[in-house]
Amino acid sequence: MFDENGPHVLPGGHREGVEPLLAALSREIGEEVGCSIVGEPRPLGFFELRNDGPRPEGYAYPYPRNFHLVFSALAGPVTRAPVDPNVRDGRFVARDGALALDIPWAERVFLDATYKT
Repeated sequence: MFDENGPHVLPGGHREGVEPLLAALSREIGEEVGCSIVGEPRPLGFFELRNDGPRPEGYAYPYPRNFHLVFSALAGPVTRAPVDPNVRDGRFVARDGALALDIPWAERVFLDATYKT
């Protein structure tokens, strides 16, 4: 998928209120890619984002540090158009296609991990 920062292989977002973690994962996949998760997601790990500059106006996440949990999951068929306004061209691509993209280092590490376990 693509947003204003370029390509990403990890759909993401945040919980809404006290939304359960796996419910947030399922909702975000639906919003950003247009499909459902099949079976049980498998946790892979997490990464931390640290921001050194001033907090941008309207920044929706904890600042200056926040943590992102990463899961591996099987996707069902795409049944609807993505609805997240920050995502352009949300879709699944083959692993080799994703690795050919100029993706952030942390996302590349987790993409590799999905095929080693």
